[in-house]
Amino acid sequence: IVAAHGASLLAAEAAVRGGDGAAALNAARPALRRLRSLVRSCRDAWPVERAERALQCLAELGRTCGSCRDHDVMLELVGDGLAHLPSALRPGGDAALQQLREQRDAATATLQRQLRTAEHLQQLDALFADLDAIGHDGAAANTPLAAALPHHFAPAIARVRKLVEKLPAELPLLAVHELRLAVKRLRYLAEEFAELPGHDYWRSLAALTTLQQALGGVCDAEAAAERLAHPAPTGGDAAQAAVFGALAMWQHHRAGRARNAAGKALAKVDRKKVWRRFPAADADAPS
Repeated sequence: IVAAHGASLLAAEAAVRGGDGAAALNAARPALRRLRSLVRSCRDAWPVERAERALQCLAELGRTCGSCRDHDVMLELVGDGLAHLPSALRPGGDAALQQLREQRDAATATLQRQLRTAEHLQQLDALFADLDAIGHDGAAANTPLAAALPHHFAPAIARVRKLVEKLPAELPLLAVHELRLAVKRLRYLAEEFAELPGHDYWRSLAALTTLQQALGGVCDAEAAAERLAHPAPTGGDAAQAAVFGALAMWQHHRAGRARNAAGKALAKVDRKKVWRRFPAADADAPS
């Protein structure tokens, strides 16, 4: 599994470095997230120092790619939102889009220069040296997966359930964001091992995926409203400022609808049967 995600990361990173742009970047970021989730959840499969270094490197690479992704997000927000604005505001929106494209192109060029440096290539080499140091002997390596996996699921499940229980009814953004990350990490772990014989948790995994997407709708709309209300300087005029303000209000309304959807998804996940389907840490391994 590590090798498969590593290969996806290398291919996508090389494509970004070579100038393929947003599509390649969108492929690199999920590979980074899945590798981080796997190493974090199963870190006892590596020597301690190797696991810590790999997690730190993956986090740094994620931040490097994330800064460029923010510009793509703003372009999508403004582009999609223009259809919801009065026609009088659209000329200002077209000018804002042009400014945002220029900012995105400059950020992409900066990212590509970073990825072409000797320091970055050495960082990649060190990362994969650490990932390749996964243990092939010792207690962890010799424990059957069906027996070992429940102990990796248990902390991730416990964290999600705890955050669900203490989540305020009004779904404040910081609490929603924290729960979203916890659900995403559990989902990534569960997807890697969903074919494990003796465990059938596809329906619970589907409920988690729905919850993550619903929570993501809240986070995305709130973040979009904040970005649009305080955009990076574009050198634009009052017409562009009016466009950003109107789009920020539109995203605030979207956040309200997203909270309603998130509340329904939470109700479906907060049931004992959802958690019973996952591997239990106190259960005997299937023979």
